[in-house]
Amino acid sequence: MGCSYLLHSALLLLSAIVVPISAQLFQNDPNATSRNMNITVDVTFPDDAPAEASRNAPVVIVNGIPKKVNVAIVNYEEVTIGIQFLGGSLWNLESNSNIRNLTQQVLEVELPKGQKVDLPYTILVDMHPKNLRLNLQMVLRSEQRLVTATAYNSTVSIAEQPMSLLDPQLLFLYLILLSSIAGAGHWAYNYWLDTVNPKRKRSPRAAAVKPVRAESPVGTATSVEGKFDESWIPEHHIKRATSPKARGKAAK
Repeated sequence: MGCSYLLHSALLLLSAIVVPISAQLFQNDPNATSRNMNITVDVTFPDDAPAEASRNAPVVIVNGIPKKVNVAIVNYEEVTIGIQFLGGSLWNLESNSNIRNLTQQVLEVELPKGQKVDLPYTILVDMHPKNLRLNLQMVLRSEQRLVTATAYNSTVSIAEQPMSLLDPQLLFLYLILLSSIAGAGHWAYNYWLDTVNPKRKRSPRAAAVKPVRAESPVGTATSVEGKFDESWIPEHHIKRATSPKARGKAAK
């Protein structure tokens, strides 16, 4: 019980010491010398094609897209080492000044002698396109001593995302622009049309429909005091012949 308590207290004390050291680590000059350890560190970028990785061109980090990094460490020390922290920073190439601190990962990984470990790391930035220097640093523990080691220190290129015509944000922007242009064109068309060709307002009297008087055609019957002149109609047309059945109904 007492040993476990002492071990827990020692770990708390060690973490209290490591935190301020790691905080200072990523603010110091990356060219500062540190203790040499018998380890090898290989940093690769899994998302990059082998052809791009073999060229001398700087690694490209695209804004808004996570950049995956793999840090492979092999321990050739005679004792087990501990990997406490892994973090990075971006430096200006001209002024050699730190302009951006990246994510710091708390690892606490034990690496025995002759063993290898792969540590994943992710870089996510949103900056102006520019060439910068990426510096990755580690805090290691060897024989109860904390030392720093540089994992990566090389030029990277910050780039913008490639534009796509099917991007939802661009489609929404196109829709807003088209709506604005259509609204402005409709207003201008109505304004200039009313100015050049004003509409004439008709008076109520002119707009009212006048009744048309039908004229009697030539040769039609004319009326005298409301009665038709039947003198010109043949008599057999006026007195229609009736059937016997119709006569019987008339007699009743």
